[in-house]
Amino acid sequence: MEKDTTETVRTKTETETVVDSGMVNLLRAERLAETRHVGFAERAINLLNTLFYQDYLIAESLSVSSDRQKYVLKATRRGDGIECAIKALVMPSFYSPIEQSIKTELFEAETDLTDGLNKILHGKGIIRVVECGRKYLAKPSSQDGKPKLGVLPLVIPYLITEFAKGGTVEDLNVSEDTRNKVRIFREVAETMSFIHECYNLVHRDIKPSNLMLAEGGASKIIDWEAATVMGQRQRNHEIGSMLYFSPNHARGMIAIRDGKESPAHDYRSDMYPLGLSLGNTLFKGHFENPVDVMRDYFGDHLEDYCEFIASDPDLRFPSSGIAALDDILHRTVSNKNDRFKSMKELAQALSSVECKL
Repeated sequence: MEKDTTETVRTKTETETVVDSGMVNLLRAERLAETRHVGFAERAINLLNTLFYQDYLIAESLSVSSDRQKYVLKATRRGDGIECAIKALVMPSFYSPIEQSIKTELFEAETDLTDGLNKILHGKGIIRVVECGRKYLAKPSSQDGKPKLGVLPLVIPYLITEFAKGGTVEDLNVSEDTRNKVRIFREVAETMSFIHECYNLVHRDIKPSNLMLAEGGASKIIDWEAATVMGQRQRNHEIGSMLYFSPNHARGMIAIRDGKESPAHDYRSDMYPLGLSLGNTLFKGHFENPVDVMRDYFGDHLEDYCEFIASDPDLRFPSSGIAALDDILHRTVSNKNDRFKSMKELAQALSSVECKL
């Protein structure tokens, strides 16, 4: 892939931060249910504002996960005015040490993968990393660099990236130029083809809200939490977004439920959701859009949806009026006997359509 020569300033830090006991106490909740209350989210955001205040000016909260543990904030770096997105994990102190350790390891695995891909791709096709590391709510001991025993809470891992000013693909207007939409998904397919072929990784959570757009419109894939190695059988298939599960992903969840061996992931775990995302972007709000139909029909009934999608149903999108584009959608989510053999083949088909529009 073509190297992006834009200069990136990036540092990885392990920051020792001592916060007064009053701020630490804000994170202590009596019940797990409190994490779903907006009050906890507000306190967590205030804490992050305090922790990053020296180097970043927090502008607004961009998103909060449903379990009130992951926060994404828009910020401006002091000194050079670079706009950034701060993603951080804030866990209430009543979680057990094992739970906190598992959550932290998962978050930092995503951080390390994003950082590693950023070094390889130089921000082309994926979000550019500015800084990543940890903030401590208690001063680490000088011997091992870890929080002192008996001190609650702990560690807040974080990832700071460029701020994608173009928003997400999910935010695109229905009236957006078709050629531009095809161009975006061609770029995503090219990026994933490179990662599939060179690093044997699958993303597993491709969806419109995980495809960001830079100021000039370039696509940026984010959220690598669900990524795994091709051929690996996963114990946890629940990571990812239900509406964009591939049949292989859904079969894995059913196998785990039934105590059976789950299927291994391959390129189809990304191709199928990419096709669904393309179709949903083209036909968002259309009464025949299968993504909207499935959302309305299944709601939050994950098990029923998995049973349905695991059968590899013949999903059909409305006609775009462009035969070659309709064929691409057909070969990604409809005709299981004539699917693209690789993400590279899909990218080439999208490129061909783009040139003709």
